[in-house]
Amino acid sequence: MVSMTLYLPERDFSVFYVHVSRLAWHTQDMQQDARVALSVSESDDRRADPFTLMRVTIRGEATQMISGPKDAWLARFPEQAINFTLADFSFWRIEPRDARFVAGFGRIHNLSASELRQVRA
Repeated sequence: MVSMTLYLPERDFSVFYVHVSRLAWHTQDMQQDARVALSVSESDDRRADPFTLMRVTIRGEATQMISGPKDAWLARFPEQAINFTLADFSFWRIEPRDARFVAGFGRIHNLSASELRQVRA
């Protein structure tokens, strides 16, 4: 299931966290199949050719967590505090297997998980 959600990376991109509702289809899909892809794109600046926007797709495995980086999450996303009062939300960690970085049209780089960790946030 493709869906838009917030994410929080570790500084070395070794793990990406999501805080999602079990009512969402993407969460239900993760419960059935841990294989996920997280897509992140440069903000659209209304350029004539949006295919030149940088983007990365990270393939990995999602695991539900008992607790997660709540303080760091709220420091980055303070408006999301309400979700911590709802029983259906939980943290999931996505451990990258590999990634594909597109620096613009025709400029594509495949990265292993270890190469991804060498890139600093």
